[in-house]
Amino acid sequence: MNVFILAGEVSGDEYAAQLVAAIKERAPDIHFEGMAGEATRKQGVKIKADITAYSTIGMIEPIFYLPQLYRAYRQVQASWKHEKPDLVIAIDCQGMNMPLLKKAKTYGIRTMYLIAPQEWQWGTQSGGQKVVAVVDHLLAIFKQEADFYTKLGGNVTFVGHPLLDQVSNQTQSVKTNILAKITKKGPILSVFPGSRQQEIKRVAPVLFEAAKLMKAQVPDLQVVVSVARGHFKSTLDAQLKAVGLHATLFTGEAMALIQSAKISLASSGTITLSHALMGTPCCVAYRFSSLSYWLARTFFGKRLARIRYMSLPNLLLNKMIFPEFLQENARPESIAKAGLTLYQDGIPSKEQGSLSQQLGSEGVMARAAEVVLAELKK
Repeated sequence: MNVFILAGEVSGDEYAAQLVAAIKERAPDIHFEGMAGEATRKQGVKIKADITAYSTIGMIEPIFYLPQLYRAYRQVQASWKHEKPDLVIAIDCQGMNMPLLKKAKTYGIRTMYLIAPQEWQWGTQSGGQKVVAVVDHLLAIFKQEADFYTKLGGNVTFVGHPLLDQVSNQTQSVKTNILAKITKKGPILSVFPGSRQQEIKRVAPVLFEAAKLMKAQVPDLQVVVSVARGHFKSTLDAQLKAVGLHATLFTGEAMALIQSAKISLASSGTITLSHALMGTPCCVAYRFSSLSYWLARTFFGKRLARIRYMSLPNLLLNKMIFPEFLQENARPESIAKAGLTLYQDGIPSKEQGSLSQQLGSEGVMARAAEVVLAELKK
């Protein structure tokens, strides 16, 4: 049996690696190829293309990487023509994966989607129907997602959110040596600038300025910056020096840093949900390019107006538990002020329970692997 993985983002690559590992535990003879990154490669997947370095969000941002994205699309297509896989599993990355899934259906290849497009959250029913049309089996990570696609006639299994497994594993582990040493000096203020180049460019400097303001008020705070990709390290170091902020660059597991932190500042993304599940307070910020943001507000204003929040914890609970700062509102002074308040007050523990109930239970990748194997037997 041959399975082809489609994971075009850093987070999706990590989830893909976990899924492949879970499948291999049950069926070690399955052969894997894919468009994915380093985490998946380490699981023995033969990588045909890697676009994780070109992951973007926004209207304009993807344009700069069109040649690389198109080249990867052609490489995947050529691979399928040469040897048709038994199953294609897409993970997140709607912009690239939806056209590839559509192409897979024209080749008669069965398809599955883990972390499908969030049409249920900020899209439309017609958008959801397009997903159902090209996916044979959806592995839903949110209950609302499962309900949405089921009503549209999709073949859906609710497996739960992969973060639940990571949180469970982290709570049973110990802090890394470096974090243990830092916490002895004072409480950790962690900063998660993001895993995309655009976030390092536009969001990181704002978060660093905010962290500097917070440390001025609470001198004992120890600033630790999460480095999502190794090649960001030099850029982040230069940005910290430009701001005049002393910080430790941390290349270890994000969950370990979240668990050790007293308070965090983060670029909007899945990392905010990790914070909520771990019970670590977090301020959330994001900045697009001015042109990209203007285009989104101009042409999708009505749709965007329906979305009250941008971070997953706030969206799922439909209330503001983590302060959010978008575009021109993402100012260091505002973020620092909110951060200091969260540092003192924390977040209600009941919100953690409410989120966990919506995300399912532990054993997510084990369940997903069983569904994949059942699909392969059809």
